[in-house]
Amino acid sequence: MAGKSKQVHGLWEEGKRIKAMLRLPMPVVGIRPAKIKYNSPLHKYVEDAVSFLKDPDIRRIGIWEIVGTGKTTIMEHLNHHENVKNMFDIIISVAIEKEWSEIGFQQQILDRLGLNLGSADINKNAHIIFEELEKKKCLILLDDVCCTIELEKIIGVHDLQTYKVVLGTRDLAICKDMDVDDEIQVKKLSDVEALDMFMEKAGEYIKNLPRAVQVAQLVVKECGGLPLLIEKLAKTFKGMGGNIQRWTDGRRKLQDLMNEEGMGAVHQVLQFCYDSLDSNPKKDCFLYCALHSEKCEILVSCLLECWRMEGFTDNDGHEILGHLINVSLLETSGNKKKVKMNKVLREMALKISHERENSKILAMPCEGLKEPPNPKRWTQANRISLLDNELQNLPENLDCGNLFTLLLQRNKNLIVIPKLFFASMCCLRVLDLHGTGIKSLPWSLCTLIDLRGLYLNSCTHLVGLPTDIVALKKLEVLDIRGTKLSLCQIRTLTWLKFLRISLSNFCMKSQTQNQTSNVSEFVSLEEFSIDIDIDSSHQQGYRIANIIRKELATLEKLTSLKFWFPTVRCLYLFLMTNKAWKDFFDRTSPAWEDFSFRFQFAVGSQNLTCYQILESFDDPSYNSLKFINGKGVNDLIRKVLAKTHAFGLINHVGASSLSEFDMENIKGLFVCLIEGCNEIETIIDGTGKTESVLEILQHLHIKNASKLESIWKGPVLAGSLTRLRTIVLLKCRVLTKIFSDGMI
Repeated sequence: MAGKSKQVHGLWEEGKRIKAMLRLPMPVVGIRPAKIKYNSPLHKYVEDAVSFLKDPDIRRIGIWEIVGTGKTTIMEHLNHHENVKNMFDIIISVAIEKEWSEIGFQQQILDRLGLNLGSADINKNAHIIFEELEKKKCLILLDDVCCTIELEKIIGVHDLQTYKVVLGTRDLAICKDMDVDDEIQVKKLSDVEALDMFMEKAGEYIKNLPRAVQVAQLVVKECGGLPLLIEKLAKTFKGMGGNIQRWTDGRRKLQDLMNEEGMGAVHQVLQFCYDSLDSNPKKDCFLYCALHSEKCEILVSCLLECWRMEGFTDNDGHEILGHLINVSLLETSGNKKKVKMNKVLREMALKISHERENSKILAMPCEGLKEPPNPKRWTQANRISLLDNELQNLPENLDCGNLFTLLLQRNKNLIVIPKLFFASMCCLRVLDLHGTGIKSLPWSLCTLIDLRGLYLNSCTHLVGLPTDIVALKKLEVLDIRGTKLSLCQIRTLTWLKFLRISLSNFCMKSQTQNQTSNVSEFVSLEEFSIDIDIDSSHQQGYRIANIIRKELATLEKLTSLKFWFPTVRCLYLFLMTNKAWKDFFDRTSPAWEDFSFRFQFAVGSQNLTCYQILESFDDPSYNSLKFINGKGVNDLIRKVLAKTHAFGLINHVGASSLSEFDMENIKGLFVCLIEGCNEIETIIDGTGKTESVLEILQHLHIKNASKLESIWKGPVLAGSLTRLRTIVLLKCRVLTKIFSDGMI
């Protein structure tokens, strides 16, 4: 029987792997760019490019000019342009690195196509790519092309008529060498256009400050008509407020810096923006972002946590992040869960880091590295990023006494870490190994006496930790989700403040029933998060969840909880035995005002599919509730719902509308998903209501609602649904009316 069980588990794992390989790629990926003002020069260039793409005789388009004119912005808008998306089955966007390689280029294409099958054979890869592109209409966007690329050789598209290419470059000669059919020169802005852009970005209020307008006119002259610099400087001066003396002093400092041309001048302007940050923590936080590639989006929650563990921030991380976004030193995604850094800004940040004390960065993310950098380079660095590479080994003997952060995540071919690897890293505070292939960690891990954060999540083969892990006295954050570690292996770390685990971590062979009952030993926990990675409808899942629930009730410092309650009664018992959480839900303050506690609750019997339904909405800043396989409208659920920002009602019976949960309780929702609720007839019943409803709801997703007839029934009150951005309707077969009269 044991052999059969092992065989079934092996087939299940193989099925998951094959499913991942066969998953169809999204038509478009990437951060949606900020809107371009209608009839602005950049808007015109985007529309020109779209017009060229519609022309069947034009296969290749070249967009060229010096750095900072807006080529990357144009490419980002083409990537998300509705008309462009309708022309092609898939859009592949590739940013070309300075030290690019043909294999690395091919791997980016293969990854985008969902074909993680690349090899070291260029011709073989080209054939794989050709066979895939042959099946679909494809647009390839190549940004920052710095040399001629033989596309025919690399992606095998000799006579393929179903693909088109748009390339962005600083060099017109590259456009000609790559045989573009048409060119778009992104010209610098005129003096009038430059000033208009500055005024728009800095704020209309400066028009009432004649002296500020005079300073602005002088500042834009230093920008050489480059939108990149105009935007950064405008946001920097905007941060100075209406203090004219600060504007005048800032302009004088900028003028003193400007003694170069070309890229040197660009970096000097950006250096001014960096120098204008009014505190060292803001500068430290900005430079830290350069550890990540400009191609990658950085998860805000992880970034804020790393800043805190490095000692840059205390409780002001969100404030600093907001400032960096406001002055355009960082870019944010549409849902604000991720940020990234512009390529030119990152180049400048890396340059500054090498000149600044205790800020030296060795950053080589996403470069396809199979071998680690020379040990001498490790010695000089305070922070190292080798994430998203193909490293297979690490150096044994290092001198890294001044290293504070080490990012090695998603090097899936990294299986063994040398015994002495960590021995010299006495100052290390952040260590990220998640998504690597490691099976165990060496004893030298226990020498990291200053370590604050250890990320081991998604190390699916990890079974062992050093026996002396108790030596990590300053460890605050530990993430072992998706590993084969058991809770008893970390039970000595009772001072942890943030613990993230999976339900399966309680089900390992080494874990007995008594050993499950030790969550309460982590008396300092402020955040506890548990992922459901096994079928929670199984009796073992129920038993473990109830044991953990009892233990959690004793944790007096717990203010953030992600947990699955098998039943409503299980949730009730938790609240009855934990006074602080009970008081939180008893308070009448609305969800958008009371942030003293954070929660992500799933209530009810569920399978893995149900658990994943709201994953795309899950955000640590949102309180979320997933109510699964429930019946009727429960008073406790109403109470929790009143503190909820994202609500998922899944496979529910006994309610014909969301209104039955009480309008007052759903006022704080930003996100709402209704899935498989076959008795829901309308979402909101406005009959007899006197106040607006769902004023701040942004996303509404409704799926498999067989009796849904309308979104809104009855009179519409002013202010209702005014912030709704997204509505998704799937398999609502009797839906006849989406919006009532007057809603649009």
